[in-house]
Amino acid sequence: MKGRIPLKKNFRGIDFNPMRSGVLLIILINLLLGCGAPGDPILDNMYTRNIYPGASSTYSIGSEDLPYSEGWFDNLYVLDDVEIEGYTTFGNQIILEGDGKAWLEFRPDTDFESVRAHGAPTWVLRGIFGGFSLPIFAPNEELHCDICVPSRWDAESDIEIHFDLWLDTAQDAANDSFRLGLNWENRDPNAGIVPNAPVTIEVEIVTGVCPQYQCFQVPFQIDHDGGTRTIEGDDNLALRLRRIDVVDGNEIEGEVVIDHIGIIFRCDKLGASTL
Repeated sequence: MKGRIPLKKNFRGIDFNPMRSGVLLIILINLLLGCGAPGDPILDNMYTRNIYPGASSTYSIGSEDLPYSEGWFDNLYVLDDVEIEGYTTFGNQIILEGDGKAWLEFRPDTDFESVRAHGAPTWVLRGIFGGFSLPIFAPNEELHCDICVPSRWDAESDIEIHFDLWLDTAQDAANDSFRLGLNWENRDPNAGIVPNAPVTIEVEIVTGVCPQYQCFQVPFQIDHDGGTRTIEGDDNLALRLRRIDVVDGNEIEGEVVIDHIGIIFRCDKLGASTL
């Protein structure tokens, strides 16, 4: 027994082996938890992460644990010399089901030709931020934008738009407000006649008392089937923004400066074949 430490003991007639009992205890705990312990190889693969409760379903493809290689998303993938079937074909498309959707924000194309031709709306700067300054609507004091609706969009959710802006003048009344009017229309780029029946959405924002250069974000929502033609992927979506009179006359002093326009689509498709 030289050089060994005896682990086996008898306690009141019970044959007790701490090492063996410890292993059994760990197995029992894992069984009670229902799915092993984090770090176990049985958990750390692409399938069990989706099956076992409490396990992560986020995969960092390209990480040390999941190194990227050609064929990651083929229908037949070889991992450690084992052929695995059932992967989604990324070469075509990944479909996101149920609530498994992705949100994508795009910045539409702005019609700068009209702005250059008429010198309106005025372009102003604050530090290195620049934007279009809008008074209450007068001829040419408006912004025109358009965007191609991405095919990745789920074709059933409403489209979110926000205009980021700041005020060029401080406000001193609790009920000071401004109001924006958005016109939108869509068309099939491959067929039909260009429509002339835009939908109008108006949003009023109460600024209250605030300093010069105070920032605001104004949200709009486009009803995907609320126009003359239900919006579809690859449609051309045209937008026109104007500042209009507030309802109760409590108009802000100065102008609003639009420095960002974002359009957000809820998408249910990913992959090389979608735009």
